[in-house]
Amino acid sequence: ELARLHELGLPNTIEADRLERRLQLEARLCQDAGDVEGELAALEQEAEGHRAAQRFGDAADAAMRLARALGSSGRTDEAIATYDRCLELWSELGEPRREAQARSNRANLILRKGDRRAAVEEYRAGLELLAAIDEARVDRTQVGYNLALALKELGEHEAALNVLGDAIPVAREIHNPGLLCRIYNARGAIQD
Repeated sequence: ELARLHELGLPNTIEADRLERRLQLEARLCQDAGDVEGELAALEQEAEGHRAAQRFGDAADAAMRLARALGSSGRTDEAIATYDRCLELWSELGEPRREAQARSNRANLILRKGDRRAAVEEYRAGLELLAAIDEARVDRTQVGYNLALALKELGEHEAALNVLGDAIPVAREIHNPGLLCRIYNARGAIQD
């Protein structure tokens, strides 16, 4: 329906925005009802409509929601492929922070599949994107935490401890006790 509105020359109108919200609500209601297929269909329709309407930032956001839903439903390979589309869009849009978020989410799925080395590479690529963004300290800390867990699974305990050690001051500075607790727990598990 978003694509139809675009064909009519209405890609950025109130009607398109209402349709977007309706599809998001439909996806949420389907999710709450346990209707995975309905949720995925609504999210795919939203993403496709934005692509057709050339609303590429909205398309990337919708694809991120779709990828998360695919991953949650156990469709890991489809979720990874959808994150690949997100990476392309965020890169083209010049959004390194969002690209790093997609990389981290993709790495989580790769790690779930058991490819620890590929997950580590993906987390590191995300960290490289975030390195130059000062206001992304929280993101860097979270991705670093995920990287440390993957390094631990590879048996690279010293590297994991170093990454976690770098994360502690930031977690303290941003007053995130939950993240700080997870970091200390991970350090303890590695040191045992």
